Amino acid sequence: MCSDIYIPPVQKSAMKHYWSAALDDLKLASINTYDMWVSSGKPKQGPVFDVIKDAKYKYKSVVRDAIRSYENRFIDDLYDHLLAKDMTTFWKVWSAKTCKNVTSVKCVDGKTNNEDTANVFKDKFSSVGVALNDHITS
Repeated sequence: MCSDIYIPPVQKSAMKHYWSAALDDLKLASINTYDMWVSSGKPKQGPVFDVIKDAKYKYKSVVRDAIRSYENRFIDDLYDHLLAKDMTTFWKVWSAKTCKNVTSVKCVDGKTNNEDTANVFKDKFSSVGVALNDHITS
């Protein structure tokens, strides 16, 4: 895809604020265990099945705990500011977590309505796709 060339990839863990190196290690161990289970013919019982079941449970459990811990830190921050009667910081923390700041573009290349703005993007990126196709086919 054209986007793969021009837009740098972002790891999924970058979007998960609770993610850690320990979770990366557990995920890798779980994947390796799954691969071993598949190469063993995907048994539904026995020692190989028990190993994959335990690895999957441990991985999911630790991820769930990390999410809860992350969410509890937010709740604890709110509680601490409320107890300290620091309402300014309380509302800043509240807004940072719950309010989604969505900004909309009002003007693109001098165009302000939706159709004209869409046409600006269409014209800009259709030429990129043509140039990329010419480059790939030659």
